[in-house]
Amino acid sequence: MAVDRDAETMFSPSAKLAARLVLAAVEHGASIGVFVAASVCDTTGRPVAALMHPKAPTECAAIARDKAAVSAGFRTSTDNLFEEIAGNEALKIGLATRRGFALFGGGSPITLAGDIIGGLGVSGGSEEQDTECLQFALKTTEFIGKSPVL
Repeated sequence: MAVDRDAETMFSPSAKLAARLVLAAVEHGASIGVFVAASVCDTTGRPVAALMHPKAPTECAAIARDKAAVSAGFRTSTDNLFEEIAGNEALKIGLATRRGFALFGGGSPITLAGDIIGGLGVSGGSEEQDTECLQFALKTTEFIGKSPVL
């Protein structure tokens, strides 16, 4: 069978890695007094793992999932995406009004060896708190700049 070299390979975080990421984000949130939900998706936006602190607002689970999917799909953090489209009002309004679209901090792609393998989203605090929990989770799993420890 011939292999199409132009076809993009689809990646997905393992269930074990996804579970570690969401647990790290939720635990860090609790340690700073913020009750968050966290979600990991694959590159197609399909959920791989999710966890919500019992005191987090219920809607945060859906927002975290949206942030994860948007960051994986657009291959950038949700806050960077907002900055990138800030000058285009029509695009900003069009995207912001789409169901399941999050354009505020707390979503980031997950990369492995230079490839995006999914997205991580956190919701429940301010944008800064959500981003702090997200960055903590990525660092805890040694995901910044190298392969994770599984």
